[in-house]
Amino acid sequence: MIVLSNVSGDAPDKMAAKLLDVTLGKTVALAKQRIAVPIAKGELSKFVGDYQISAQLSLNITATDEGLVVLATGQPPLQFSYEGEINGHPQFFTRAMDAQIEFIPNATDHVATLVLHLSGSAMPGKRQ
Repeated sequence: MIVLSNVSGDAPDKMAAKLLDVTLGKTVALAKQRIAVPIAKGELSKFVGDYQISAQLSLNITATDEGLVVLATGQPPLQFSYEGEINGHPQFFTRAMDAQIEFIPNATDHVATLVLHLSGSAMPGKRQ
């Protein structure tokens, strides 16, 4: 099977894998549409900071009127929109790629940990 594309990123590979699964009779879960939910700018401040994912990857997160701007090591900044709370954790997504950020608040609602969900992998990070 060949999938032709005029876009960069991993979308063509994912599409080819899902088409192959359909051809083989496997169950395929389609990606859901992500919808931005309004959030007060004051609420965004609790997510702002620097988070260390690994020795090579850190995220600098700032707040804007539209949501969060995430600057990953060596990457251009990405706009992330609030998706709401999922399983009690605030979640943000970007339309630029298959990436979500899940913030993990502690008992006092302080956010010291996040999980970067990127193309199917989950990478925890600690606030610096």
